Amino acid sequence: LWLLERAVGPQTALAMTLPLALRHGWPLATALVVFAAAALQELLSTPPDGIAGVTALLVAAYSVAAYAERRPAIIGLAGALALSLSAGVGDAAFAWVLIGGAWGAGTIVRRQNLLLDALARDQEARERAAVADERARLARELHDVVAHSVSTIVVQAEAGEALLERDPERARQAF
Repeated sequence: LWLLERAVGPQTALAMTLPLALRHGWPLATALVVFAAAALQELLSTPPDGIAGVTALLVAAYSVAAYAERRPAIIGLAGALALSLSAGVGDAAFAWVLIGGAWGAGTIVRRQNLLLDALARDQEARERAAVADERARLARELHDVVAHSVSTIVVQAEAGEALLERDPERARQAF
């Protein structure tokens, strides 16, 4: 048993911790691998009682809820809870409380992040609309200024034409 524990311990410890590096991209796969490695370690040797093993389990439960869509997050929770049954009913109940708490925290974080993303998209849309409104306002003002200037030019040209025969000097000033 001691030899089996020495042979299995490091591999399952690595299998519980290394996948956590991929938890953002593949949260469900990460959670299932981490919990399967923990269950395998518990079945073949000693349970992951150390802080590293428990932390890996809690980070995996949190990550599947925080980074996965709703359905994969629920599948990850169900898989984690099912794999924790290998510890026995008493330990499983305690594990369920810990796993459920970490998963619940991840769900809250995911919901908040989704809300923040929606607010950021809404803010960007409002900023784009404000820029478009300002551009339209500036275009209207520029149109008014140009129209006024052209009108002034037309009036002066007509006045210059009317004065051309009677007072050429004033006509030149009008032009």
